[in-house]
Amino acid sequence: MTPTALNRVPRLAALVVAATVAVAACSSGGSEAGSNGGSDKTVALGLITSLTGPLSALYGKPTVAATQARVDLANNTNEIPGVKLKLVVGDDQSTPTGALAATQVLVNEQHIFALVDASAVFAGAYKYTVQRNLPVLGWPDSREFSDPANKNLFAYFGSPSDTYAPIKNLGLFLQSQGATKVCRLATANVPAATKGANQFADSAKVVGLPVPYSADIPPTTTDMNSYALAMQKAGCDSVVMLTPPNTVVALLRDLANLGVHLKATIGPSYHQEALDPSVVAAEEGLDFLSQYQPYWMNTPAVNNVKAAMKKYANVDTEAPAAGFYWGWIPADLAITGFKLPGASKSQSTFINELRKVNNYDAGGFICPVDFTKANYVVAGVFSTCLYMSKIKSGHFVTPTNVSQPIRLQ
Repeated sequence: MTPTALNRVPRLAALVVAATVAVAACSSGGSEAGSNGGSDKTVALGLITSLTGPLSALYGKPTVAATQARVDLANNTNEIPGVKLKLVVGDDQSTPTGALAATQVLVNEQHIFALVDASAVFAGAYKYTVQRNLPVLGWPDSREFSDPANKNLFAYFGSPSDTYAPIKNLGLFLQSQGATKVCRLATANVPAATKGANQFADSAKVVGLPVPYSADIPPTTTDMNSYALAMQKAGCDSVVMLTPPNTVVALLRDLANLGVHLKATIGPSYHQEALDPSVVAAEEGLDFLSQYQPYWMNTPAVNNVKAAMKKYANVDTEAPAAGFYWGWIPADLAITGFKLPGASKSQSTFINELRKVNNYDAGGFICPVDFTKANYVVAGVFSTCLYMSKIKSGHFVTPTNVSQPIRLQ
């Protein structure tokens, strides 16, 4: 969601290749006979993400590792009958032009069958995938995933709507944590951030919580003291904010220096980096959201994910890294699509069959998604529900007085 300069990138530098099985290059159809006597075919699954540039800190290695782990799990358990997947990775270099260049290489040279979109700048490439009827499992960084005409684009948390009514349940969550006045902050000139923060603020207002202070923060801002002072003056004890993690931490530290400790937050994301010793003290008692079940829930779905990440990615942490879900969940959706009747035979069949699915939940890891609908989830969080986690004594725990998940419909 972060805006970047439009830089022209070298075409060949846009691709990094990671193979999940020891096979030769794919044929023009994105598949070939496997190495087990020809009983399986190998299908190329593309991943586009930011491996270089400013957005690589949010995506990068954790996104690739999570995608690869989900592919390895499918291959090693013969999850897709008659099919083995090979992952090839394109670097968008954190620019829309880079996203287009990487996508073109993945399609024309790597002959991918489908694309996992883990890119905040995919808006620069989506028209090309529509023209090629390429299945895309992605994150809606722009309006392209809301357009029902783009049948090849699947938003794995649901098709977002910018005109969604205020979500009363979000306001009720703030109240449940003791909020009495709510401030609103967003990254300036990033529509997904400003509109999402507006939706959060409206959700507070609909349950009677005043929002006395609102600000859009320039993306380059590092000093949050003036915003902290304004929040103190407004008497806010809670905040809804969609800003980069470093901005969140800076604000919380400045508020703490002013003697202000927030009662509730909506916006900061649940991930392992929030537990870093250098920042966790400033975040004590605050709330972090995720569109998937937090690890502390220890459900069967969570335990399956954790076990796969440990086995295939050598990752064993209290929470996932920030870039994790941009890889794991759309890769899982791709695998779900491949298991549908005849889906691996043609891209058109894959798209048509996946469009019939109305209850995708990543094995119970997320709330159900309906691909037969368009424009039906809140664009601020791109999901049908949220799970909230609170930091207590340096660990993620469930917030008090909250029934998980918080429904957004």
